[in-house]
Amino acid sequence: MSEQTTTRRGRGKGKKPAKTLVNLRISHEVLDVYKTFPNYTGKMREVLTAYVKEQMAEIANTAQTASPQLDLPLE
Repeated sequence: MSEQTTTRRGRGKGKKPAKTLVNLRISHEVLDVYKTFPNYTGKMREVLTAYVKEQMAEIANTAQTASPQLDLPLE
C-alpha cells in the first residue's frame, strides 16, 4: 500500500500584516460616537494609531533634547 500524504492548504501569507483581536471595555457614550462612522472599528484603529505615532514622536523629540544627567550623591 502506498501512503498518501495530504497537505492542508491554507489561505497563504497575507499581503497585509495580521491584526490582533482585542476585547476592550469602553463607555456607551464613546461607542455611540464611533458607531456614527460606517466602519467604526477602522476609525478606532485610525485614532489609536495616530495617537501612538504622536506619542512616539514626542518621546523621540524629548530624548534628543534632554541631556542625560545622573543625580548620584558624591561620597
